[in-house]
Amino acid sequence: MDAGPLLTQASVVRRSSDIRVRKFRGSLLVARADSTLELDEVAEFIFKRLDGAMTVREIGEQLSAEYDVSAEEATADSIELLSELLASGMVSVAA
Repeated sequence: MDAGPLLTQASVVRRSSDIRVRKFRGSLLVARADSTLELDEVAEFIFKRLDGAMTVREIGEQLSAEYDVSAEEATADSIELLSELLASGMVSVAA
């Protein structure tokens, strides 16, 4: 089975066009077909920056500045989350 595109620091990720996003009781809910994910504060920060133009590294740098962690750690965390979202079809890698 193909694992799909590999995310790197240079990857540009965008939200899938068939998802629904809703704020509910302080959490951001992202839904697609029969799958719903509840994003915590950090995941929401990352998700809101998926504009199809910003690289994963740029998102990591913003996350680093916001939460006072190293850019390397923030970028690795971003790749981990975005890989999960990619596997669930919530996001895609921009061509």
